Amino acid sequence: MYKRVLVAFDGSDSAHNVLEQTLVLARSENAAVDVVTVVPGYQGDLRLLGNTKVLDELHAHYQACLDSAINMVLARGMRARGHLRTGEPQEEILRVAEEIRADLIALGKRAQPMIAPLPIGSVADDVIRQSDVDVLIIAGDRQIGLERIFLAYDGTEGADRAARQACAIAARYGAHLFIGMTYEMDLEAFSLAPELEEALHRKAQSAIDPALEMARKADVQHVTPIIRHGNPSYKTLVDEAASQGTGLLVAGASSRGNLSHVLLGGVARRIVALSAFPVLIVKE
Repeated sequence: MYKRVLVAFDGSDSAHNVLEQTLVLARSENAAVDVVTVVPGYQGDLRLLGNTKVLDELHAHYQACLDSAINMVLARGMRARGHLRTGEPQEEILRVAEEIRADLIALGKRAQPMIAPLPIGSVADDVIRQSDVDVLIIAGDRQIGLERIFLAYDGTEGADRAARQACAIAARYGAHLFIGMTYEMDLEAFSLAPELEEALHRKAQSAIDPALEMARKADVQHVTPIIRHGNPSYKTLVDEAASQGTGLLVAGASSRGNLSHVLLGGVARRIVALSAFPVLIVKE
């Protein structure tokens, strides 16, 4: 599935965990590993001031971070290429991913779930939004679990791409695949026309059928469809995934687009923000 993985590494505890988890996946996929560490672009101001000592120390710090990451890889009997770049982290991560033709980017996010306009940190937010390849987001010290995978599905083209990848992963690792779909209906509408909920539920049952067919064709042995009423839908999906003991949530998103126009009516970024477990965003 994945042949070359790029891990963004800044030396933090969470970055060490992202690398650790990604190496487990890369080993099982026999994928090549690259690690990128980015020296913040504000160092340019230091150069103008002629403060070379501070500049050298800054570079030395980030080089040491990158070296520690490469040593982690070597300690596990794997090989990796390191990339030390200077500039805006999200731009350099995406640039390196393009240069090496990575098909997966792995990076961390804030461990504390939030639902602010930029809830997952500007770097992760921009990488998800602009990347042409799949993005794996891991919060804090969380671990990837490939025994129980949750697919957020809504029947769109982007959801179908995510479904194909989720089914491939589930089939490869013998995972139990949960396919979740939600529909929203406010209390006022329900009180005025309760029969609408039944109609919406039937429509959702029909809409989830393509994902179930993909799972059948991929020979996924354990599949459970889950249809829930919930408002907001992203919270319902994350809550349901958590209740199923999910080790990886898979959702789709458009490439190089605004995250207000992605899968699930604009809730993909909120799923990433709210989820405490790893999330794989599948791109075009």
